[in-house]
Amino acid sequence: MAGWPNLSDLLSTSHVDAPVGLLGAPLAAGSVTPGSCDEAPALLRQTSRRIGLYDINSRRELSTAVLDRGDVEIAGLSIEAATGAITEAVRSSVEAHALTFVIGGNNAVTRPAVHGLATALSLPLDRIGLITLDAHFDMRDLDQGLSNGNPVRALIEDGLPGANIAQIGLAPWANTCAMHEAAEAAGNLVITAAQVRELGAHSMRSSSIATST
Repeated sequence: MAGWPNLSDLLSTSHVDAPVGLLGAPLAAGSVTPGSCDEAPALLRQTSRRIGLYDINSRRELSTAVLDRGDVEIAGLSIEAATGAITEAVRSSVEAHALTFVIGGNNAVTRPAVHGLATALSLPLDRIGLITLDAHFDMRDLDQGLSNGNPVRALIEDGLPGANIAQIGLAPWANTCAMHEAAEAAGNLVITAAQVRELGAHSMRSSSIATST
């Protein structure tokens, strides 16, 4: 429908003063289960044309400008090789915008994104918080190298305290006892999917924000 206001209307490649930055990090390497996650940034931009701006529940209409900063050039790179480029791109965006969205790619983008945030804010990792909304802990061992299954463990090894990490939505039959115990030993706040259903998203949000700050 011509003229229909949609999310893509808010995206711009020239509005450098936009309060929000959008950055694609199409990382595919290291996926425990290979797929097409690297196509997500392009698909998000394409799909934005089909999403309206008005929320009937809150009676609010989106109007905040977003600078589309494009994708980090990491096609074909390993996680290790892509880490520096993602970190630098996130640092640059965080310094320029009040809010930055980083669109993967697989979960391995989490680690360089956190480092980019810390660098931009000139803060050590023990001053940074992390909230994950995921069925998995992402606490696999690091002895086989980096993967999309271990960015949380890698960040803990880097110096991010478990006390600053809230993990929400952890699912049954999707993790191991060893990962669960490692997360608890590190001090991560562990909230299962069942707890979210029982106690409600608002309660979980309050708990996770308190942990990550």
